[in-house]
Amino acid sequence: MEGDDAGDLRNESRQGNEFDLGLTDAMKPLMKIQSEIRDLLRAKLQSETGKREMEEEELEIRNDWKLAAAVIDRLLLIVFSILFVGGTVIFFIVFALAPHSPLPP
Repeated sequence: MEGDDAGDLRNESRQGNEFDLGLTDAMKPLMKIQSEIRDLLRAKLQSETGKREMEEEELEIRNDWKLAAAVIDRLLLIVFSILFVGGTVIFFIVFALAPHSPLPP
């Protein structure tokens, strides 16, 4: 009986191989489509990775511009403060000394 079982397994394995070969021939177009889908997914993934890199570069550029704007803002604050304080001091000096100066005839 053991010999018969071994023969049955051999026959089944041959049939299984023939069956598998028939499926692979029928599946070639599907495998080609699967390969194309995989390529499209890789391209999409690469483009998303490229987009992320571009977004990171844009973010870095934005941060650089924000830093430049902050520096310019600080410089203009200093200039405005100096002009404001200087103008106020000049204003008080002029009006504080004006009563002591003689009026023109």
